Amino acid sequence: MLGTKIAEKMLETLDHWGVKKEQVLLIITDNGSNMAKAVRLMKEEFESDADDETDSDDDNGDQLESDTAALPSSFRALPCLAHSLQLTVKELRHDPGYVSLVEKARALVRKVRMSSVATEKLCELAGKGLITDCTTRWNSTLQMMQRLLDVRATLAEVLNIQKIDNLACSEWDRLETLCNILIPFAIHTDTLQKDSCALSQVIPALLDLDVTLEDIIDGDPDVVGEAKGKARILRTALQKRFAHLLDPEHSPFEVLPAAACILDYQTAPFLLSSNPTTTMEKLASAAKAYIIRQVELNTG
Repeated sequence: MLGTKIAEKMLETLDHWGVKKEQVLLIITDNGSNMAKAVRLMKEEFESDADDETDSDDDNGDQLESDTAALPSSFRALPCLAHSLQLTVKELRHDPGYVSLVEKARALVRKVRMSSVATEKLCELAGKGLITDCTTRWNSTLQMMQRLLDVRATLAEVLNIQKIDNLACSEWDRLETLCNILIPFAIHTDTLQKDSCALSQVIPALLDLDVTLEDIIDGDPDVVGEAKGKARILRTALQKRFAHLLDPEHSPFEVLPAAACILDYQTAPFLLSSNPTTTMEKLASAAKAYIIRQVELNTG
């Protein structure tokens, strides 16, 4: 029922602002079932209207049907990229090492914050206190760990005075490594959730994350095995969750973000690099073919 109401209101809004249905190529939504249903209902109504228009045109029906099939369908849903990145990072919850380390960090924060004396002393010496995380937002966990690292030296002094057990040196090192892996995800999440974010920025963000994780896995001999394992988990999740944007051979494949990337002079060099990866070459080829086809269709 809610999905039906959302679809009705969105269609009413399009009519109010004079936006034609065929002009709506993508609708950015969260992953809620009600939003998915709303977009599906809008798409069905658009296709029903298109079929009625084709049937009513006796002379040019075949040509209209051919052109309509070649054009991208309207009202396709594209899940919120920032939300999808958070879901990618949450795959680490299946890694026992990650869960154990985060829980130890969380327990330490909890002990300090429960002590008014320890919290006051830490704020006095370091100028800031510790941060608790929220389980529904992964970046708050990153912020919690970053704050621990920021005040590590001062915190050790406070813990010693208050007789509170500290993390082991190896655990501090693992915490720092984990933060370094997650920081690029936080940076791109912040970029992709801004109102000023353009569709052309999607592909560069995803490919940058993929390359960063690949470098951790294969390129840095100083990175310990545990860190490589976490990077593999994240890269596998990233490639699987965004295959519909990064792999032209995936069905269904959404070409518009790649096409937008090429059409934006600021991001075009990213896909049209003089030293492209195989993925970049495939995306550029698919985007070019799509753009050329749309030009041909719209210029007769």
